[in-house]
Amino acid sequence: MTIEKKLIDIWRSLLAIEHISIYDNFFDIGGDQLLFMALTNRIQTIFGLDSAIFIDNKFKSISEQANFIKRLQRHSHQSMLVNLRPGCNNHPMIFIHPVGGTLFGYMPLINKLITENNIWGIQENFLFGDFNTYDSLEEQASFYIFKLKKILNCKSIILAGHSMGGSIAFEMCRQLISDKYNVKHLIIFDSWAKMPFDVTFRNRFKEFILRQFDKIKPDHFLDMQENLDTWLITMWKRMELLLRYKPVKIPVNATLFLPGEIITEYQTDTPYDNGWSEFVNQLQCYKVLGNHETMLTEQNVEPVSNHFNTYLSSYFL
Repeated sequence: MTIEKKLIDIWRSLLAIEHISIYDNFFDIGGDQLLFMALTNRIQTIFGLDSAIFIDNKFKSISEQANFIKRLQRHSHQSMLVNLRPGCNNHPMIFIHPVGGTLFGYMPLINKLITENNIWGIQENFLFGDFNTYDSLEEQASFYIFKLKKILNCKSIILAGHSMGGSIAFEMCRQLISDKYNVKHLIIFDSWAKMPFDVTFRNRFKEFILRQFDKIKPDHFLDMQENLDTWLITMWKRMELLLRYKPVKIPVNATLFLPGEIITEYQTDTPYDNGWSEFVNQLQCYKVLGNHETMLTEQNVEPVSNHFNTYLSSYFL
């Protein structure tokens, strides 16, 4: 039985109607919020998925629900999730990839962190030839949470992200908090609450991405090397998700690291805090060495690691 047919049967049993199209809106044909909760619980039971994903994204048609279930089932969490440094799992740290999709850029920092906790990273599936797209940054964050829960055995974590990864980490933080997780802290490396760019940024974005491609040893990702044009298109689609994203305030404390140097591509009129203060409880800001692209490199990362380790020692030692 196809996913669509299984979903039709679930809808029929809940709504007590026979004729249902896969494009019908659940709330237009007799559904309400209580029935929607019952629907997501049935989905969780039958497909083995986290109902919170559907509640948060509010997939209202069978077509939308089936497509998302297929996306979840297509991926294996082993390729996306990387244990960057093994440790105990009391308060794991999760680093979210920047727009380039890889985790290489975090390693100089991770090597200097003083912690006994697990450090995980989430990287892009398109690095391995899977050019699946998302409809929103909220959906992308939900998918990452779905994968993350496969390896978490605690409900207390730290999230961190550079550039686009900071925004994804923020949205993951919002969804995890709504799911009763304790996000101890959010670490943001030069990300913007509201992107100060528009579609005219595309040419500059391509130049930036090609620079990243030269740095990340593409021989590690042969599919990416062979599909560079598709890779660039997919990354721009990811950037469009970010351009459309609208954060809402969440109850979390955060630290923002800002580069001391501003490169041409990132000359903006955004405030000193990149707009994050209004969306978190408390925000600490630190200016560090380097620019957007070099602030986490070996030669510049020392001030970042010092602040990071001060935070870790105050909370966990």
